[in-house]
Amino acid sequence: MATYDIKDVIVTVGADTMFGFSPDSKITLTPTGPDFEEHQGCDGKWDRSQNPEAGYTLEISLSQTSPCNEVLSTYSQIDRKSGLGVLPVVVKYLGGKTINACLDGYIKTRPTETYNSTIGANVWTIFMPPSGEQFLGAAVKS
Repeated sequence: MATYDIKDVIVTVGADTMFGFSPDSKITLTPTGPDFEEHQGCDGKWDRSQNPEAGYTLEISLSQTSPCNEVLSTYSQIDRKSGLGVLPVVVKYLGGKTINACLDGYIKTRPTETYNSTIGANVWTIFMPPSGEQFLGAAVKS
């Protein structure tokens, strides 16, 4: 029987491993587009073309109290001021073979700031171009 544990998912942005995820934490990798596009000719024949720009959008949900918010804010400020905020990004599941990595990711969207009577979450959006490895494996830890 395989066992999945969120603690075995490691997210690294630049040289920093993220921690302090929100209690209802989500680490979401969403493809930015299809791997292939279908094309039908006037004779009815179907072909396909590979999409070379099929990267991922990574969303990580950090607790408002996580020091990693300051790390990502610093990367974001550097990028907005100088254009030099392009970083390696890795999402790795240690309990299996799943990995998503790129050499030239960047913070696409800063979190919406919300203040409540309880600790909330900051959701960071990071773009990961298809410059590295993407492999979705099974949860094989037993």
